[in-house]
Amino acid sequence: MSKRRKWPSPGESFAPAEYGWAVPDAIERDKNLSDFEKRLLLRLMRLAGQRTWCWTTTGWLSEQLGKSRRMVVYAIAHLAAEKYLKRERRGVRGTVFRFLWRAEYQSFQEDGARIEQRVAQFDELRNPLRTNCAIHCARIAQSIAHLYNMNNTINTNYSERAKQAEGANVPSDGFEATPTFNRIWVRHPRKTGRYLAEQAFSEALAEAMNAPALAAEIERVHEAWCACEDWRKQGGRFAPELHRWLRERRWLDGPPQAPEEERIIPYRPPWEDEEAEGNA
Repeated sequence: MSKRRKWPSPGESFAPAEYGWAVPDAIERDKNLSDFEKRLLLRLMRLAGQRTWCWTTTGWLSEQLGKSRRMVVYAIAHLAAEKYLKRERRGVRGTVFRFLWRAEYQSFQEDGARIEQRVAQFDELRNPLRTNCAIHCARIAQSIAHLYNMNNTINTNYSERAKQAEGANVPSDGFEATPTFNRIWVRHPRKTGRYLAEQAFSEALAEAMNAPALAAEIERVHEAWCACEDWRKQGGRFAPELHRWLRERRWLDGPPQAPEEERIIPYRPPWEDEEAEGNA
């Protein structure tokens, strides 16, 4: 957008090309003109180029804009009435159109200058925001990396504890309890909480005076419970979790007791009792 020291006065002739896109933008914003009148005025301004006037005929404008000659004549008359241009008839050779300055052109340019100034101010404010955003993104990336390292540390510690728990299955007297626990785990119908079950089994053997005997007793009682109907029905749904069974020392209850069989009393018809009494 070019800057001028002195704006033209309203009604004074001017060259539209000297003001860039400011004049066409102001014309497109005018609500008093129809779309066809705006197209016609902009076409005349393009014909003028660097001059303050252009020369053409209504017939040529009708062909170029795809409208009837009468509509072109009416549109030119309305533009002249609104002080957008001034006509000078040259007989059959056509008409000379001179473009008149309007106050809206100047106000539109001033508004555009203010908008450009605000955009520049916004860019100045946006640069610190971009810097702060980059700093925050770097901090977030650093926090994520820290959490990732913590996760790896936790996984490493968990693996070490698991190895220690596996080693705890070997009591101080040299008894290897892992095979016994594996048989118990494979036989148990409800396989949840293996790690807790290993800990409970190791704790139970650590407290025993004779670890091999206790392991054999636990396996014997557990095998009996796994064979009972209460633990086997519905895929082991009603069986307790192994770690809970071991922590509660449930093997001390012994194997499940078989239900007592009810004594079957044979049925005797009443008439047999009457015959027995008659014979007596």
